[in-house]
Amino acid sequence: MIEKIKHTVKKRKSVLTIIFIVLMISISALSQKEHLTNNDELWAFSNIYKMTNGFTIYKDLNVIITPLFFYVGVLIFRVFGANFLILKIYNILIYTIMFILIYKIFQNLHIKANKNILFLFLIYLVAYPTIAGGANYNILAMDLYLLGILLVLRGKDNFIQGIIIFLIFMTKQNIGIYYLIGYSIYLFIQNKNILTTIKKILISLAISTLLFSIYLLFLALNNNLYNFINYTLLGIDEFATKNYSIDASIILYYILIILMYIFMIWIAISKKVTIKEDYRRQEKVLICFSATFLLVTIPIVNEYHFIESLVPTIVTFIILMEKNFLEDIIYSHKVDIIVILVMIMMSAFSIYKLTDNIIKITQYNFYDIYYGANIDDATKNEINEIIDFIKENEEQGYQVKILSNRSNLYMNILKRNNGKIDLPFYGNLGQKGEEGLIKEIQEFKFTKILLSIDDKTSYQESMKVKNFIKENYEKIGEIQGYNIYKVGY
Repeated sequence: MIEKIKHTVKKRKSVLTIIFIVLMISISALSQKEHLTNNDELWAFSNIYKMTNGFTIYKDLNVIITPLFFYVGVLIFRVFGANFLILKIYNILIYTIMFILIYKIFQNLHIKANKNILFLFLIYLVAYPTIAGGANYNILAMDLYLLGILLVLRGKDNFIQGIIIFLIFMTKQNIGIYYLIGYSIYLFIQNKNILTTIKKILISLAISTLLFSIYLLFLALNNNLYNFINYTLLGIDEFATKNYSIDASIILYYILIILMYIFMIWIAISKKVTIKEDYRRQEKVLICFSATFLLVTIPIVNEYHFIESLVPTIVTFIILMEKNFLEDIIYSHKVDIIVILVMIMMSAFSIYKLTDNIIKITQYNFYDIYYGANIDDATKNEINEIIDFIKENEEQGYQVKILSNRSNLYMNILKRNNGKIDLPFYGNLGQKGEEGLIKEIQEFKFTKILLSIDDKTSYQESMKVKNFIKENYEKIGEIQGYNIYKVGY
């Protein structure tokens, strides 16, 4: 029986690998582990949902990154529907592409398919917390990053790299720069002719700059160029300085990563290590690109961002270890047995979790836009009470603004947008920063502002703006964890 299964695995390795990847992603992306709250998943959903409903990125939404992730999300929402379940499917798509590209990179370096599956499972175990966190622009940028690496490994370091740089930059501007740095370092290491290297870099830059200029022209024609520059560039200093934080527990891991890179670089350049020159070149490619991707954690160095940044490094380390040490030690037939057992266990767990998730989704009885989200009763009561409060006050002629990153929980349902008020984060306030937002608040008329009672709700929210409201306006009540202040009347 085991021999028959092994024969099937060998015959259909590629198909089974893709199925296995989809199963793994489905567990995390469709699981109800994460409750609906004011996290990155809600932020991503809110911006895509608002854009789907006619609001314009940068002009109406204070987004500080380049827009490709959101444009793709809008397209998916318009085709399949705009709700939380579709966002989770978007997440499945992003991560499935990531694992397929890693599979292709392993395949390009002639790693056997059974080991390929086993290594993918190890990477999945590391990436699991981020997968459960929902659709993320960093992972879409990583997909493009991995695609670029794969093309370089296949010898395609020509004009197509200019397109890759453009696409990554359009997904997350700093990651596009990190990719360009990694690509440039690789070219200088690989090519003895400096003029040829500089020419390749300039050609890639010219292509990416040309494509980006077309997008800037599009923004200018739509009177949105200044808004784009204001949020993605002019507020970057405030974002970097006031949001900068380091999780002390991560420092030890970074020390280990530095030691890992010292070891990998020694393997890649040492003549004492006997490897084929083509593999040596490919290891240099991987080291250059994976090392620069670690910069993704800056300025918010926490566990979540660290795990995101680690994936290319793990891919590089696995390949280096396999090609230099493990290839002849771990025998293929033993790996077959391990892979079969892993696939059986993961498939069984997948069926169990997906069945449980489907039951939860079919029992959903809240607002349509949050279909597919895991919402506890306390959050439902909070949302209902806040929305009733907003509607009642509007009937009496008052506006209601919620200065909190929880604001979108309610604004999404009402299909409304309050710009910076809905996300009063350092760095998301543009060139005028906190003073600019304070001036906007001073111009409010017949408005009630809801301000979180707990000042520790998010360290990224502007305390200066919060204190201005507390010191200058009268508190008139409380509701669902918010103090109510009257402004402009």
